[in-house]
Amino acid sequence: MVLKVKNIPEVENLGHVPTEIAGRLRALLANGVEAQPDARRKGFYEVDGGTHTYWIHISPVSGRLMLMAAWEKLAKKMTRAGMVPQAIRAA
Repeated sequence: MVLKVKNIPEVENLGHVPTEIAGRLRALLANGVEAQPDARRKGFYEVDGGTHTYWIHISPVSGRLMLMAAWEKLAKKMTRAGMVPQAIRAA
């Protein structure tokens, strides 16, 4: 699904993610970004940010947007280390 948030008040960085990475999330959400809702937690989403994956919560009550965590995608880390993921090698 594409997640697009208009008028993002402020992204609360609860996961203490570096400011540069957290700042990208705001732009992604404003333009619309691929996201997967968490089947077990209402209002939680895993957002595909290209080089990073973001785990966010949008409160259904207050509308607050909270950044819980962000991590670098595995394929990018492996490429930087000189490794190639098996799926890419086989292609």
